[in-house]
Amino acid sequence: MKLVAIIDIILVILFLYLIFIHQYVLGRRKFKCLRCGKCCGFRINLPKEDIAKIKKAGYKDFLEKGNQLKRVNGYCIFMNLDDGITSCKLENSAKPIICKNFPHKKGFFGREADYRCRSFWK
Repeated sequence: MKLVAIIDIILVILFLYLIFIHQYVLGRRKFKCLRCGKCCGFRINLPKEDIAKIKKAGYKDFLEKGNQLKRVNGYCIFMNLDDGITSCKLENSAKPIICKNFPHKKGFFGREADYRCRSFWK
């Protein structure tokens, strides 16, 4: 009976690590972008503030399905690909906040990392 209780405790600790602590540790890691463009393939819903910033920068027709950023061939309309290295056509002041902060996001214990970013797995 005690062995079952010990195994249960170990499983709970492992679960907590995988869900919370691992994200916390990744969020504290130093980030260096690989310019792979994987993040440019995510679907992004823009808040009104970001839409206004992009319009102010002179861009039109960049939305699809409401507030979703338009995609071409599965990637963001603003993604620029040059010799396998990606960059953004938007100047920093017009970039959506989610793009500026990626791969970091708010989490339960503060700043967390988005595990889909390849930089954290190198």
